Amino acid sequence: MTLGLKYLDQLDDTPLEYLVEGILPRAGKVMFTAYAKSGKTTTTLHLIKSLTRGTPFLGRDTKQVEGTVVYMNLELRENNLLQYAKDAGLSLTGRRLLVSQMLGQARRVASMFIPLDELRTADQQDDHQDAIDDLRKADCQVLIIDCLSSVTSVLGDTDSNDDMRRVLEQIDATAQEAGVELLIVVHHTGHEDKTRARGASALIDWPDVTWNLMRAASDDCTLTVGGRIEEAKIGFRLDKDKNLLVPTAKAQVDDLGSEIIRLRRVEKLTEREIANQLGKNQSTIHRRLQRYGES
Repeated sequence: MTLGLKYLDQLDDTPLEYLVEGILPRAGKVMFTAYAKSGKTTTTLHLIKSLTRGTPFLGRDTKQVEGTVVYMNLELRENNLLQYAKDAGLSLTGRRLLVSQMLGQARRVASMFIPLDELRTADQQDDHQDAIDDLRKADCQVLIIDCLSSVTSVLGDTDSNDDMRRVLEQIDATAQEAGVELLIVVHHTGHEDKTRARGASALIDWPDVTWNLMRAASDDCTLTVGGRIEEAKIGFRLDKDKNLLVPTAKAQVDDLGSEIIRLRRVEKLTEREIANQLGKNQSTIHRRLQRYGES
């Protein structure tokens, strides 16, 4: 094996591609955290609706998946999940969403995310390989695991960095082996700190992108997006009559945004020219201009 040495100008400079503009990449790992009963299942199902239809999510352009979204449900009974899906306006006859109903089968799910050489029984080995085969046959593009605690309770101590790092790496490895492009893991926040994943700090270090959902007593929600992409805060409310998550406030313009707008309006620069002048990626400038209605 070689080290794959490259000069900087030989590295891939392809702009990051998004499924949901600016907040959800096409490929990678996402940790979606929320406090219990704060709306994470509702938000997740609305995201799935947008991904399977290609309709906006929280007011942002969303690309329809070419393959399928597989939703691994470890929390709700089938009839409860079906009601949530109906309330979210999901098509019951759509063929871009597949549900893996695994409530009460945490040990079986855990065996899907353990290296084959560590599995002790033939049944565990079969479960592991069957999961990979099923995801491949389903042409799974996006895998959503809801929620992580059901798996980690079997595989290790959620407060142990070593245990959690190993679990997350194996979940990622299994997803990659199955050809999954985007892995979204749903997890609870801590009881005291509702802005971060409950448990070991490895849960924060692992993802490329973090989503944190908080709901106020007024039912106003805030989705905070961070990680290795541009940070964003999106306020929204659930419109139950229209089955929509409706943004509640326009994006605020920070210092960078003000300069981008000035260069666009006053200097009449193109997106590429603005990116070059500010030392930013052109896709970042494009997203900003869209957000401020300047594209």
